[in-house]
Amino acid sequence: MSGNIATSDIDNGTLLYATLMECEKEGWITLSLFGAGFNKVEITNAGREMVQNRRMANSGTSAVDRRRTPKG
Repeated sequence: MSGNIATSDIDNGTLLYATLMECEKEGWITLSLFGAGFNKVEITNAGREMVQNRRMANSGTSAVDRRRTPKG
């Protein structure tokens, strides 16, 4: 959740590209030009909160999910 990744900036019809577009539309990630043919994908605070909230809802308890490194 803390690192950035580089992805193709061309709609190549993949599920990954479609998912990235959906996540950007929801405000969970930002896409910015990284270099020739690539975008940088960066998770936003809203994206971090969405992931954290989803983990808490799925855990069945109100305890902090220790499977991942906490944000901060």
